[in-house]
Amino acid sequence: MTMPNTIRTMILHPKNTPIRPSSYQKRSSSFIDKDFQIKYSTLVIAAAVVSICVSALPIYYFLHQNYEIFYKLAYDYAPNLIEHLKMELAWMRVLLVGSVIGIVTFFTFISLKMTSKIVAPIKLMSHHLQYLSRGLWDQKTIKVRDDDEFQNFVELYNYFFLSFQAQAKHELELLKNIDLSHLDKQSYLTIKSLIDTKTHQLGVDAKASPALASEPSPDQQHAS
Repeated sequence: MTMPNTIRTMILHPKNTPIRPSSYQKRSSSFIDKDFQIKYSTLVIAAAVVSICVSALPIYYFLHQNYEIFYKLAYDYAPNLIEHLKMELAWMRVLLVGSVIGIVTFFTFISLKMTSKIVAPIKLMSHHLQYLSRGLWDQKTIKVRDDDEFQNFVELYNYFFLSFQAQAKHELELLKNIDLSHLDKQSYLTIKSLIDTKTHQLGVDAKASPALASEPSPDQQHAS
């Protein structure tokens, strides 16, 4: 039984979608999976903001309470210190606000970097599997940066992919070694279809296998 034309067309002529890179070693942006990264970065930033509020609000409150006392003492005993106290309080406010902004910025940067290191290998494997499922088996192995997460998982996936690719090439060689001269027309077309499909999937040059091209079909044999 030959392969249905619709299935064969899907494998031999996949949709013209751009091939995703098999490497995120050079990243122009920290956003690899925007939805995932924003979701978990927001959780980290929200936790940081809550922690800052818990600590900063009491500090701000007691700071103003203390300076109210300082102002009263300055009015009574050293009026010339009032301007210095006002300037000092203003700088304390700037320092407090700057610290809050700095901490939020730091956690934003760290959360984006961490999520990009987590999501990059997963995104690469997802893209890789999508193209394998379309019959494009001539893909390169996945490469990630040294500081990305799931290094062992990526190595295991690459080992699996190379083993799968080697097995497919071995099966292709076995199919090519079949003597087609003694087969009926239906069997000949079935095996030839399988060889053509696997050759395309593995990115093997058909010219590298002249044996199949020179093999006469059953119709040619009968005609001769």
